Amino acid sequence: CEGHGGHGGSLGDIVISLARAEVQARKYKHTLSEELARLLIHGILHLTGFDHVKVSAAKATKMRRLERKLWKELCSGRELELVTVT
Repeated sequence: CEGHGGHGGSLGDIVISLARAEVQARKYKHTLSEELARLLIHGILHLTGFDHVKVSAAKATKMRRLERKLWKELCSGRELELVTVT
């Protein structure tokens, strides 16, 4: 499979700022590991074509629902409080 964008299977890179993740973890009462997982899920969804900024409200909602679903499956069912990224 060529992957998204024809890069030989590579979808792209996900860069997570540890300092920013620590701040967000405290703000949203997640552990750092949980926040890193949330950011990784969010990044993977973007790499696979989902968006929440430059799309309709319906498409943004679809991404958020999938993000919550994946969070519950991967993080022991704990509810995810989403961070609004602008």
